[in-house]
Amino acid sequence: MRGLTLDRYIFSELCLPFSLAIGGLLFVLMSREMTRVTELLVTQGVSVFVVLKIIAYILPSFMILTLPIATLIASTCSFSRFAADSELVAMQASGIGLCRLLVPVGIFSVTIYTVAFALSFWAQPWSGESLKTFALNMMKKQLILPLNEGVFNDPIDDLMIYIPHKNTTAKGIFIADSRDAGGDRVLVAQDWTLLSDAESGRIGLRLIDGSIHIKTQRPNENQRVTFHTYDMHFDLDRGLQTPIAETPDLKSIYLTLHASDWTDVNALKQLEAYHRTWAIPAACLIFGFIGVPLGIRSGSAGRIGGIGVGVAGILFYYLLNIFGDFLVATRILTPWIAAWLPNAIFIVLSVLLYRWSLLFSPHLNQR
Repeated sequence: MRGLTLDRYIFSELCLPFSLAIGGLLFVLMSREMTRVTELLVTQGVSVFVVLKIIAYILPSFMILTLPIATLIASTCSFSRFAADSELVAMQASGIGLCRLLVPVGIFSVTIYTVAFALSFWAQPWSGESLKTFALNMMKKQLILPLNEGVFNDPIDDLMIYIPHKNTTAKGIFIADSRDAGGDRVLVAQDWTLLSDAESGRIGLRLIDGSIHIKTQRPNENQRVTFHTYDMHFDLDRGLQTPIAETPDLKSIYLTLHASDWTDVNALKQLEAYHRTWAIPAACLIFGFIGVPLGIRSGSAGRIGGIGVGVAGILFYYLLNIFGDFLVATRILTPWIAAWLPNAIFIVLSVLLYRWSLLFSPHLNQR
């Protein structure tokens, strides 16, 4: 009975900072997206239900990033507070050692790992394609074309649109169009307006004072056509037929790599992304356990110290992932090693920190 009470107490202490970390991180990550969603709500007149549906589609991608971070922060904050309030000393006086304290931490970490694994393999691929299909449906129904300035927009497949500024005298627009099997086209114009036909449900762009650059079948030869006014329409029904994508097809990735003698950088990154769908959820398990010795060692600073240590650990983890991307691109490391190397480093650090905690805090060595 006493053990169950202890487990519930530690579990509740983990849940509070975990919930606060999830909320804060989602707020930061979604602030930019919420600006776009609010613009749809105010300027385009979409319903609140549509806005909530968009947010639900966006959440899985952000949750995958926030779950490992929140797990480490929760673990370090909780045990930092235990150490600062001398609760660890009280537990030791009751005959409770560090190994016993790891039981609720393990249950908590396995639970978060299960959620992260489900998000990574099922929810994220489904939500990404569902959001795309939903956006195309909304474009067709509302006859709107959401274009953000200063970035490359891809409202439909095989079409890239860049606009520098919307609210200026000379708007300017750049379009890369790969929809035609006859050849890729690049369109540049000084001005543009949105075309929408409510009767036919068609949407498009009217380009003013520009040119079309067409890639021909002959090497090093292009065609250039100038125009005063040019109308282009988008086939939204074609985009709506896009199937929901699942995890990357491992067989096709390996076929591409073998055909290129393992020199295709794009295929190497796809293979790394595949392995990372396993590695990122597994990080929740590692972060839950490594947060215990980190929190104990930062106990003098309380929960604030635990947050600082947790954030530093997360930054180090994601820097290792970025460095792994670079090593894969330069073909120094294989994708499998690059995806799992940060986890392996944190496992080693976890073992060293536990040995260090037991060495300098012998009372924790009780069972």
